[in-house]
Amino acid sequence: MRRALLQWFAVRGRALPWRTAAARADPYRVFVAEVMLQQTQVATAVPYYRRWLKRFPDLEVLAAASDDEVLLLWQGLGYYRRALNLKRAAAVVLERHGGALPSERSALEALPGVGRYTAAAIAALAFGEPAIAVDGNVRRLAARLHAWPALPRDGEVEAALRTLLGPPAQGEPAPLAEALIELGALLCTPRAPACDRCPLLGGCAAAARGAPERYPKPRPRRPPPQRRRFALVALADEQVWLMRRPPDALLGGLWGFPQLAAAPVPGQCLQAVRHAYSHFRLELVPVVIACDHPALDAAGAQARPLASLPQLALSAVDRRVLEVLHQQGLVPETALS
Repeated sequence: MRRALLQWFAVRGRALPWRTAAARADPYRVFVAEVMLQQTQVATAVPYYRRWLKRFPDLEVLAAASDDEVLLLWQGLGYYRRALNLKRAAAVVLERHGGALPSERSALEALPGVGRYTAAAIAALAFGEPAIAVDGNVRRLAARLHAWPALPRDGEVEAALRTLLGPPAQGEPAPLAEALIELGALLCTPRAPACDRCPLLGGCAAAARGAPERYPKPRPRRPPPQRRRFALVALADEQVWLMRRPPDALLGGLWGFPQLAAAPVPGQCLQAVRHAYSHFRLELVPVVIACDHPALDAAGAQARPLASLPQLALSAVDRRVLEVLHQQGLVPETALS
């Protein structure tokens, strides 16, 4: 089964920029890819990965960059704390590890933003360690191979897959960790799995029972809560008042319009912007207020030139507020791009 899986991956695995020989030889490139792939689809991450390496080709350049530079390049990818953690991890590697990314999983897990899965993936892909990185794809795959009705824990997944697939062979053509992730992403999908093309079909208990989609049993999903907030828009003399969000807050480190849970008065309410986050849905109503409104001082807002907005790291929802302002003739098109 192990041989069949690795042979399938060698032929069917996607050609991705972090799977090239040059990337394999540079642990930093693997590190960047694995952090970007946290909570992000592969197709979305690819262009960001290429732009990131062009601007930050190594740990030294990344560690020397400003937070604004890092966040601006990450803009639109979401979960912005990942970008700041990458920069902080680069500084830690330079300070504590002589500029070389450590190969030990414990040392990797000590880096900012690196958990058990990311450490295992880096150890396997960059350093050839026989680690199994357990993400949602691999967890689902293991549950189906063993016909487990509930999602197993990571340790159970690792132990079960090692027993089922056996020890590594001399000169394996690809890391087992990556082949398992790819199989779950391409064939062993949550719905309509392509069992007829799966290299592990002969050892899959769920497929043998004729109902692979029943394993693992889906968890009931609650509808995400809805929130309504108000974005304070103050404009004067080709300037707009923005605040930098605290590092540990939602969208930490980014610039944006100050928000309130209740609408300030007096003010002009504009078309609401709707945005879906992973754990809630937001309806954000832009409200045009006077530049001397006390809420601006309370939020620590600063006047920023409209012409500088394309160079500021703003969240997607704040960019959409700018689009509403442009539609109302309140800001020029040059503030959008």
